[in-house]
Amino acid sequence: MTKEERKEYVEYRIKTAYETYEAAKVLANNNFWNSSVNRLYYSVFYSVYEMIQSIEEEIRKKFNINHHPYTILLYQSKYS
Repeated sequence: MTKEERKEYVEYRIKTAYETYEAAKVLANNNFWNSSVNRLYYSVFYSVYEMIQSIEEEIRKKFNINHHPYTILLYQSKYS
């Protein structure tokens, strides 16, 4: 993936995270609490995933960040 493609992909996923957050608010306003929490989780996950996409290629290859546990582990190891 080129630098420009990565930038476009990150922007797309950030937009997805925001839209997911907006969906969570609509669900919460209609008392769909479980679905709202689910959307909030994914909104945060998408945001963290994209933050990690911006780090070094070597680290991303070391961890399979397409899976939730590895994304969370990498985030914790770098930012906690």
